[in-house]
Amino acid sequence: MTRPSRSTVNGWDLMSLDAAATALDAAVTDLRDLTQRMADAPMRAGDSRKWMGDSQLGCENRTESDRVEINKLGSDLTHAATVLRDTASAISPNRTTALIKALGLERDQFSVADDWTVRDTRDYAAELTGVEAGSATERAILDAQAARAEEARTATLSLHSLADQMGEDDRNGARVLATAFGDAGANAPISSSYSPGQASIDVQAIMSGTATIEQKGRFFRATSLTSEQRAALARGDHAVIPKEQFDYLKAIYTPTWGPGPQGQPFSLEALKSFGDKYTGAERENFKQGLADGVFMLGNPHLRTEQTESNVLSDIYRTSPPFVSGGMRELPAPIRDLLSGQAASKASISNDPSGQHGTRMMDVTRLDSFEDFNSLVDVLEHRTEDSGNAAYGSQSVQLGSDVDRALIARASEIAGGDHNERYVSDRNETISHSSVERLLDRMLGVAGSDHIAVHDAVLGTTGGSHSAMPIVHDLGGGEKPYDASRAMKDLFQFDWTDKAGRENDGINRLFNWMPEVASTPDGVSAERMADGIRSGEVASELARIIAENKSDFQDMNGGSASLGEVNAELTRTLANAIGPYVAELAGVDPTLFDTRGVTALDEANQFKALFQILDSDPDAGRVMNTHALWQANVLEQVFGHDPERTDLGEMVARLHGGMASGMNSMLDEDSADRRYDAARNYALAGATFDSIKAAGSAIPGLSPILKAVIDVSAPSLRIDAIGLPPDPDAIESATKFDALRASLYHSTSDGLVYEDILEGYISRHPEFVDSAEFRSIYGARAENPEFLKSLADGGLPAGWDEKVLKNVVQDIIGGHGSYFFSDYNGQLARMKDKDFPDGAGW
Repeated sequence: MTRPSRSTVNGWDLMSLDAAATALDAAVTDLRDLTQRMADAPMRAGDSRKWMGDSQLGCENRTESDRVEINKLGSDLTHAATVLRDTASAISPNRTTALIKALGLERDQFSVADDWTVRDTRDYAAELTGVEAGSATERAILDAQAARAEEARTATLSLHSLADQMGEDDRNGARVLATAFGDAGANAPISSSYSPGQASIDVQAIMSGTATIEQKGRFFRATSLTSEQRAALARGDHAVIPKEQFDYLKAIYTPTWGPGPQGQPFSLEALKSFGDKYTGAERENFKQGLADGVFMLGNPHLRTEQTESNVLSDIYRTSPPFVSGGMRELPAPIRDLLSGQAASKASISNDPSGQHGTRMMDVTRLDSFEDFNSLVDVLEHRTEDSGNAAYGSQSVQLGSDVDRALIARASEIAGGDHNERYVSDRNETISHSSVERLLDRMLGVAGSDHIAVHDAVLGTTGGSHSAMPIVHDLGGGEKPYDASRAMKDLFQFDWTDKAGRENDGINRLFNWMPEVASTPDGVSAERMADGIRSGEVASELARIIAENKSDFQDMNGGSASLGEVNAELTRTLANAIGPYVAELAGVDPTLFDTRGVTALDEANQFKALFQILDSDPDAGRVMNTHALWQANVLEQVFGHDPERTDLGEMVARLHGGMASGMNSMLDEDSADRRYDAARNYALAGATFDSIKAAGSAIPGLSPILKAVIDVSAPSLRIDAIGLPPDPDAIESATKFDALRASLYHSTSDGLVYEDILEGYISRHPEFVDSAEFRSIYGARAENPEFLKSLADGGLPAGWDEKVLKNVVQDIIGGHGSYFFSDYNGQLARMKDKDFPDGAGW
């Protein structure tokens, strides 16, 4: 705590605070008078000059809106005046008391230092000179000395307390005053020259390389968001900026401020060259600001405090909308590109020279191919957030319509031609690799926007502020965005595989999800919002994959599966969905600290999800690991709390989905005579990662469960599963029985009973000293090293399975029969190949 000194307090002029407050009040009165005159002007013009109609009404609405917004500055200044008076009133009595008390002490032979310390200055030595020792006079002098020493200590404490309170009142007043003036600064125009016209001048100066420091500063301020505004976007809230900043921002992209209301927008090529007159970091900063401004203008969650003129609001007496961003606010070249058709069907000559007669072929024309590349050249420069934000590194773009449109247009291009015949607007062939590179860049930009990805996967349409744009068929017809169709087109595109690009392009749409799958109570609001989005995206991805199973098992009319054509994408999807497989099967999401998941509607959807993601061995291993590990958790939860007999059905769903999905995948491979694919799965797909190897992809457990569960997941140990069959021993006509047996072994009754016992021991640790425990493990149960190993690795393999079952049945009692009755019934239905679609679980 900083205590103001005596000289500082003595120098304070509290009357000046009241004078400053009076001056602020006078300024506010003048401001309100001026804004009222401004608002009255169009009405007077309408009365005196018979000006009427929409333009007059629009002028009235705008000036009234401006009056309300500017008067917020007056309210902030009035608040500041009140703070000044309140601070003076709080300090004044303590100041008067402290200064008068200090003067009184000094008159009474005390000194008061600048730090308010009081000392006795009476000359006791002189008074004691000649006084008889032990006399009443000496005693009186010494008693007075002791009393005055105590008085000095008491006075010091009192003055320190008064000074501390004055310091606290001063600091409180300064903090509140800073907030008041900060609010005033936010509501006031950022600069008197912060106008659309000035934006045109500033931008053209930047383009020519002659911008002043002031011009550069205005540009960077206009294209920036504070950390609080970025966090608001990450939460899905509105980020509010001053109207002047918004107007300046719009004018950046319409630099020729001519007779028209919009000016002449920059071309895409001109935007690409923005900042090129500068070098190094300064050049990049200009390009970053330009890109950020595009995302800001296109964001419906970025708004001002000013409302729009809205006739319907007047008629229905509803609140008019705020002036905000969105697709309509983007400059025409960008808006038209992102709103228009990305791919169209055409028929061109296969023999342009005409030497062999006219032969026509169907192609997909990408008229905007170069324009999209130019736009992405601009957008890829967006700024990176400092630090490690849970919601991604490009928060300035979160929730922008620009990203929603990029995903929608990329889906049009990807679905344009399965035969990979693309041409430009000049009928020049565009290679598949060039199209793929453009799509990689479009989705790489949009993938940083988790909100846009969420809306694209959930298919948010209609009047929502976060609606996906309309899409076009190859004939030019418009239709509402269909998430299932868009994702199917993107997933079926032939992406270059095994290129180590798991974090690029389409993979970037989903590779953020595993990191936010676990959202325990207490995480930040931004992280929580991202975790909920991730769960909702996983739910819809699972549905989309299940709905399109036949398309993904035989891609584009051929026999190759999704995992064979796009292995990296399949692994990305498995990693994104894997943490949520239990919740997709209907398990209580609070067990795993996940949010936003909606369970699938029926068993066949769940089996289809495993079948398609099993089509790549590595993706299959991820899914199998998640399913088996989460089943282990549920089994142990039941052992810990035998009342949870409902978990038997949940475990069966996980075991059955995993096994049935693998069976269906192998059957499909056999039917299509794709024996290499089946062998690859036998080699890698049916094995399981340890919990340690799975790492951050496994979501966290709720705090209660962390003390219950053996996170080593015993059924994932290689000695429990058994090695996968030798792929060389699998003949072309086999039904892969060895492989199926290996997977079935990992879901055997013995392992289920073991996990139940693990959970039981977590609640009853004394059980390891019982005769029943020794009957399972024999002489090993007497070994101290064996008992110690239980705490580190859980129950080891090598039990007597029959004894194990009998013991668990005895200690769990009737609850076990209910658990296994539900388990066996559900498992039989999951493994039934003839189980009808639509029959639920």
